[in-house]
Amino acid sequence: MSATQRSALAAVVVLLGAVVAWRRAARDPVAALAEGAIEARRGAALVLAQRGAAKAAGSVDALIAALADEDLRDAAVYALGEIGAAARPALPALLRQLEGANDVVRMRLAWALMRIDPHGAGVRAAVQELAGSENVLVRACARGALGRP
Repeated sequence: MSATQRSALAAVVVLLGAVVAWRRAARDPVAALAEGAIEARRGAALVLAQRGAAKAAGSVDALIAALADEDLRDAAVYALGEIGAAARPALPALLRQLEGANDVVRMRLAWALMRIDPHGAGVRAAVQELAGSENVLVRACARGALGRP
């Protein structure tokens, strides 16, 4: 077997592993969120995001726990935002994420917080603070979430 064939075979094996992981994430995303390769865990968070508020039961707690994983944090924030008002129990954990979060997470937080509780005083204050960020993308996302240009 040539080096090219070995590389192609290795790529197929990796791809098949990813397909299996995504299928598992689609069947039981809450369980998949807690264990396995990071790609499968991120996939599980996206599956939960797609399910949204209609099937949020049980997933909000798992997504709150996922906020502790730096590699999974932005996907968990996104999923909680997609769930919307049903993710209100996550607000304290999301607000704590503002401290020391990277800019990608801060952009997602601005949007997610406003999707979950757009009229909450603490939420609006946090997003208004993000609207004054030095980072132009964080500032733009926060202003967009607040409905300002």
